[in-house]
Amino acid sequence: CDFLDVVPDNVATEAHAFADRYTVEKFLATCYWRLPKTAKWSENPGIMGSLEVIFNTEHSGDTGMKFGLGLDSPTSAIMNYWASSYSLYAGIRNCNTFMSGIDGVRDLNEYEKKRMIAEVKMLKAYLHFYLLSYYGPICPLRESAPVTESTQGVRVYREKVDDCFQYAIDLM
Repeated sequence: CDFLDVVPDNVATEAHAFADRYTVEKFLATCYWRLPKTAKWSENPGIMGSLEVIFNTEHSGDTGMKFGLGLDSPTSAIMNYWASSYSLYAGIRNCNTFMSGIDGVRDLNEYEKKRMIAEVKMLKAYLHFYLLSYYGPICPLRESAPVTESTQGVRVYREKVDDCFQYAIDLM
């Protein structure tokens, strides 16, 4: 019975992500990876939304073309930055995880640590601003909830637009 209770080697944990300078830089790259790709026609509704650029029928199933053809709806958004594979909240959670673990890294000098913290704060502010520009009032994710949090504890509500902008400005 004890044979199956063994934890395999090389399992990624939060402690491994902040073990040394190299892994922290990799985690910082993860925070950058969640930035929206604004020049990609399938991820920016401003490029295909006006149908100034169109594709032939072979590409009519692509995200950008569907958006331009008006197939977007409130119940099933095609370009959904709120909760999908493009989720900006996942990027904000990465930033929060980075901010909570950066202090434990031993082989970073103070300048590098401050620079990385400033970069992540700016990324977090930009992701909030991007969500705010798309959806209006949003739920700012100041801190990530623990995995063990109850369903009542993770429920958040949209805040006033002015408060959301103020939060992004304060981060900057």
